[in-house]
Amino acid sequence: MPWTLNGMYMERVIKALSLSAPPAAETIFLFGVRGAVPTSSTDWHSVLDGSKPVNYETMRCTLGQWWPHDKLEGMSKTAVYLGSTVPTARYVEAAADRGGQGTNLLLPGLYTFIRGQHRAGTPTGHAAFRELGDKLICRTSDDGLYEPDSDFVGIDEPCDNLHAAWGEEGYSSAGCQVVAGKPGEGQWKLFKTRGYAANLTLYRYLLLPSSNWVHLTTTGEPAVMIGSRGDRAKAVQQALIDLGLLAGAADGQFGCKSGLALVKFQRARPELPASAICTATVAGLLGIKDW
Repeated sequence: MPWTLNGMYMERVIKALSLSAPPAAETIFLFGVRGAVPTSSTDWHSVLDGSKPVNYETMRCTLGQWWPHDKLEGMSKTAVYLGSTVPTARYVEAAADRGGQGTNLLLPGLYTFIRGQHRAGTPTGHAAFRELGDKLICRTSDDGLYEPDSDFVGIDEPCDNLHAAWGEEGYSSAGCQVVAGKPGEGQWKLFKTRGYAANLTLYRYLLLPSSNWVHLTTTGEPAVMIGSRGDRAKAVQQALIDLGLLAGAADGQFGCKSGLALVKFQRARPELPASAICTATVAGLLGIKDW
């Protein structure tokens, strides 16, 4: 079923996930929707369709940009672009023969990028957004599917950049986030131009599956994931520490180590998907009463 994403809903998602609200200097915020494609869009109102799941062959995701302080008709502006947040099948299959190395699936979370070159010094090198810091990733070695419930999940810095897809439907990615088009062409050209115009030192990027976007935008129900901050994140950390799944003290800053501990808890409960997202249901199973 088609669903709407706009500036009002972006604000709701940021609040529900206990993410830091964009300060005045953060003029653009990037996001990804795994498993939904844009069907229509203006500068302040977009409609997405999540009826077709990812297939590792054609782009079935959305990459977006949000200008939290740039209002249009009383609402902060957004723009969406066709793209992919999953690797291409040929890379997945090749990696499976290497025990999963060389290709990965980025799990949901809030990550950071900087402006820079993707594959600098190569024929396909171009100005893009380069990853910065650790990420929670999944690797598969048994088949062509990524299944965080059973495949390897760990913390790594695998050079997952955000770049041109090198196609309008088909795409090329070993784990990067991509936008339809080629360097200097198509939707990617507009995405890159708008992003670079913001001239930020760091670009935040929020990645969520389509189902979580729909749930958060429609209900505003609290959840915790990589990037969450505050008391709710601290409560999840403490519960994971009490279970022996997370070392150290609960500091209310839910990073990749906390996300990995949460995945370990979810994998031990067959009724839970290993999503790295703590919903109200997961919080209840963790014994957190005040959610």
